[in-house]
Amino acid sequence: MRILPHHKLIASYEANVFGIARPPISVFRDELGASAVCIVEARDRPIPRCTSYATVGLSDCEIRVGGKVLDYGVELVGAFDSDYQKFGNLMATAAFMIINSGWSCAPGMIFPDVATLHDENFVLCDLYFTHPFTWPERMDKLNIGSRHIAFLQVLPIAKSETELARRLGPRELESRLERSGLNVFDLKRPHVS
Repeated sequence: MRILPHHKLIASYEANVFGIARPPISVFRDELGASAVCIVEARDRPIPRCTSYATVGLSDCEIRVGGKVLDYGVELVGAFDSDYQKFGNLMATAAFMIINSGWSCAPGMIFPDVATLHDENFVLCDLYFTHPFTWPERMDKLNIGSRHIAFLQVLPIAKSETELARRLGPRELESRLERSGLNVFDLKRPHVS
């Protein structure tokens, strides 16, 4: 992956929101080596024993929702228990599903079974996308020249929560998660119903 000037600005913005000056950045490639995406990693952010992650470069990809091309790019963000060290891989896999397979990505959308590609015993196997809510500083759209970039938070959810979102809507899932008081950073958390 060729790092372009706007990639550096995206990474700098993400690092600033995460509250860290120079986080490590890793390059992930798909299985064929055809596509690549960078992942910013910030340990102990936003709280101790939690690691924040963000893609850099996904926003270069055109995304369609309902047959319409979005007029902005998207970068993914997430925060998870630091004990699970494969989350960067999971974020990269979600990015490759968008880049290589043309999957749509917007608030309330769910990517099924992504986590099981890395660990078949993973109970929170689906990925839910929502507006970022985890960090003290709001992650608004970022404008770099004529580029407009939005951020979506990745939240692993159980199959039963996917079904709840399909039955009652994504807002109801989010409302129940919030009311439950569960630690959404915990990848072994109980499911909401």
